[in-house]
Amino acid sequence: MTTPSTTLIIAANRFRLMTRNKVLILLCLLLPLMFSLMVNRIFAKSSLYDSIPMAIIDKDNSETSQNIVSNIRKNKTIHLEVIRERDIENYISKEKVQAVYILKEGMEKSIQAGNYNNLVSVYAVPGSITAMGISDIIAGEIVPYICESKLENGASSMLKGVSREDIKKGIMKEISKLMEDQDYELPVRIEMKTPERSSEEDTQKGDIFSAEIGLGMILMFSTIFMLAGCSTIIKERENRIRSRIKVSGVSPFSLLVADIAAVSAAGAIITLLQFVMLYGVLKGSTAGTIASVSAACIVYILCAAALLIFLAAVFKSHITFQSFMPVVILVMGILSGCIWSVEMMPAAMEKVSAFIPTYWAHKALTEVIMYGGGFGSIVKGLEILGLMTAVFVLPSYIIYRRE
Repeated sequence: MTTPSTTLIIAANRFRLMTRNKVLILLCLLLPLMFSLMVNRIFAKSSLYDSIPMAIIDKDNSETSQNIVSNIRKNKTIHLEVIRERDIENYISKEKVQAVYILKEGMEKSIQAGNYNNLVSVYAVPGSITAMGISDIIAGEIVPYICESKLENGASSMLKGVSREDIKKGIMKEISKLMEDQDYELPVRIEMKTPERSSEEDTQKGDIFSAEIGLGMILMFSTIFMLAGCSTIIKERENRIRSRIKVSGVSPFSLLVADIAAVSAAGAIITLLQFVMLYGVLKGSTAGTIASVSAACIVYILCAAALLIFLAAVFKSHITFQSFMPVVILVMGILSGCIWSVEMMPAAMEKVSAFIPTYWAHKALTEVIMYGGGFGSIVKGLEILGLMTAVFVLPSYIIYRRE
């Protein structure tokens, strides 16, 4: 009969075999950590999120056009460059900007005359969806001047003896009175809501996406590290070491528990080290948050270890296993939201994600770390991971008994 101490000794020996290869440690430990750090640094750059590069050419150079350019500069979502017409080709071909907008000569006079066609021309990067959104912003800056012009033109047609300048002054005077009247309400009431953000948070846009990618990398590379450990177990089977262990009286169940424990220990270490590297995602977290994150990681590691042990039991050759599994890991990463957001995938693919352990782990981590969820918000995900673990362990045990 196998004692718990025997199972522990076997698991410890497995773990030593997994970490003995120095090249394996460099490739599966140091490189993933460096890559996670690199991804975190890249996506933490606020320039990727704070502004869209665009250029403008003011050929009208009027008071109206200058005001439009000034208002666009105040828009934090746009990084505006004022360029010359001869520079268009250089900026577009090298994609320095998403689009170049030309405020045409005579634009102000055209608006005042009631001619609102062909006020602006645009050169955009081929296939740029962003340019369409920016065009709406430009149009939005021009609309108030068109409305003002229509109001002035309508008043001029009614007040034949009054100059256009006097009409404009009268309109502005009435608008000022309404703005000063606290009892006046617009016919359409608009409720403005702005999320409460500190100035420090405003300068760190993109950190949420950065942290989500970082969490995804932690899960993916932890899984890859455990995958390498399973290859060692297959090699042991090929060398008939496992047969000798069974002959010595170790039960198949104890051997399975030892394998899962060794692979889980390897995954736990790489996960811990990656969280140390990406400490920013846990910055300011409460003890409850850290406990929830730890629970999610532990349950996922056990589930992933059970899955990989099952696959290692199915594959009889470590070469075949190593050739096939990277594809499986890549698909898991894509469908689980670790590489890009699940919301970007078709609805049908989201349903497939529910059958992937990494999806529930990543969802639990983002729920707790990014959105302040408590342990109760991830219980369902942990229960599903626990059920998956049982599903993977049962066929693995059957295979271990038949070996």
